[in-house]
Amino acid sequence: MRIGQMAASLVEDGDHVILDSGTTTLHIAKNLTKHTNITVVTNDINIAAELRDAPGVKVTVTGGELYPSSYMLNGMFTDYVLRSLHVSKAFIGTPAIHPKHGLMHPEAQLVLAKQGMISSAQEVIVVADDTKIGKLSLYKVAPNSAIHTLITGKEAPDYDIKQFEDAGINVITV
Repeated sequence: MRIGQMAASLVEDGDHVILDSGTTTLHIAKNLTKHTNITVVTNDINIAAELRDAPGVKVTVTGGELYPSSYMLNGMFTDYVLRSLHVSKAFIGTPAIHPKHGLMHPEAQLVLAKQGMISSAQEVIVVADDTKIGKLSLYKVAPNSAIHTLITGKEAPDYDIKQFEDAGINVITV
């Protein structure tokens, strides 16, 4: 929840943002309901539902194949829509981010959507709790050079935080 609050505070009136699917990004959505004049693009039905009654938030859902266990949308339609956008900020969730290898994911079929989100954004903000910091996974999503800001828990190891900062990433711990 702390990560979601901090991330939502970075959204300004007039912003167009992408919220990746996931529990941390859902917490961002819960903190965006009072914002005005923003557009949220998401591939997560839970996020769209959370924002449906927020009068100052326009919600766009990417479309794609529904993953019933998570209410995430993915696949060719999702990838096409994401690559057709330009947004001010993309908030990306991940199960693994490493100081040397960057943003990673264990599922190949989810990598293209995340890469589309990153390529569509002026600013890339990764949201990951401390258990995901320093973790490796099978597929590389993006190098650290593609990430502007990392928001994580204050429990994240100082050693890892320093390596991300040395790589030029603005790290916010909450």
